[in-house]
Amino acid sequence: SSPLRQAGYAAHRSLGDVAGVTELCVAGDGSLYPSVLMVGDRRMLAGSLRDRPVRDTWRDSAVLARLRGLTLADIDGGCASCPAAALCGGGSRSRALAEHGRIDAADSACPLIVERERAGV
Repeated sequence: SSPLRQAGYAAHRSLGDVAGVTELCVAGDGSLYPSVLMVGDRRMLAGSLRDRPVRDTWRDSAVLARLRGLTLADIDGGCASCPAAALCGGGSRSRALAEHGRIDAADSACPLIVERERAGV
């Protein structure tokens, strides 16, 4: 179920991806990442348990702040004006990062983007 269906979440966020917002992953070496799907991508390293308490990383990490600051308007692909945005909230930031190298890229699994690409738009 999308977190956007939860009134408390939706009142503060337009993106449905919870990476770095309500989710944090601890890797085996103590490294902290916004999501298990981002573990190992050094660009998304938020901090380390070996250096600082989790509380401090959660509060002060620039990586987490960037994810938390994203809005639908920041996502490529027209998410802000999409009629399905209230359901998906812009898709997966992990997939966008893995496929395009940017957390603000469009989620290529979006059926509307796939259809646009097939149509050559």
